[in-house]
Amino acid sequence: MGKHLAPVRPRATKNALAQILDGHGRLASARDLTALIVSGAAWLGTFIAGAGFPTVALPYQIAAATVAGAGAMSLTNQLIRFARRYREGYAWGLSFENISVTLSVAGPLQIGIRLRNATSGHPLEYQVERYHVVMGNRAIANPDFANDGGIITNGGESAFLYPAFEGQHVLEFRGKDVEGSVEADIVYGPPARFVRRLHLKTKTYISISADGKEVSFQTQPIETTDEPI
Repeated sequence: MGKHLAPVRPRATKNALAQILDGHGRLASARDLTALIVSGAAWLGTFIAGAGFPTVALPYQIAAATVAGAGAMSLTNQLIRFARRYREGYAWGLSFENISVTLSVAGPLQIGIRLRNATSGHPLEYQVERYHVVMGNRAIANPDFANDGGIITNGGESAFLYPAFEGQHVLEFRGKDVEGSVEADIVYGPPARFVRRLHLKTKTYISISADGKEVSFQTQPIETTDEPI
C-alpha cells in the first residue's frame, strides 16, 4: 500500500521576518555564538542584580535598567543573526538536477526527479509535499507513492519516483513526441528539521520509439524557487 503526499505546513507569502532570515551563507560563526552568550549573560546578570537590590539609589537603578535594556536589545539582535545564519547555511542546499525517465521492457514509463545535496558538509532530510506529472493529456489520479522523502548524505543524490504510466497510456505515447510537465514542492533541512521549501516546475519532452524499446527526453525549467519556511 502506498501513501499520498501531504504538505508539512501551508505555503505562506514571505513576510518581513522571512526576508530578514533569507540569504546565502553558512551556520553561525563562533564570534556570533560568543556574542549571543555574552549579551544573554549581561542581560540576565543585570536583571538578577537589579532584582536583588530593589532599595538602591535611583541613579543606580536607572543605570542598571539601561544596561539591562541594552543587553536585551543585543540578545534579540544576536538571536536573529544566529537564526539567519542557521537558515542561510541551507539556502539552495537541495538541488534539482534533472528528471529521470525509465521505460521498462514490460512497458511501464516512470518519471522521477533527481535531487542532490549541495550543502557544505551537511546531511539533508527532505519531504515531498506535492508532486504532479502530466504527459500529453494524461495524468494519474490519486497517485500512491512508496514514501514521501528521505535523507541524502553530503554530496549524495536521490531520485524520487512518480507512479508509472502503464498500459494504454504508454501505447499512446509510442512513436510520438509527447510534451508534459513536472511540478513539485519539497521541504528540506537538517535531519528532523525542515527549514526551507524548494518549488520546481519544468516542461518535459519525451520521445518513445514505435516499438517501445527506446526513450529519449529533454527538460526545460520553467520556475525554481527556494525559500525559508
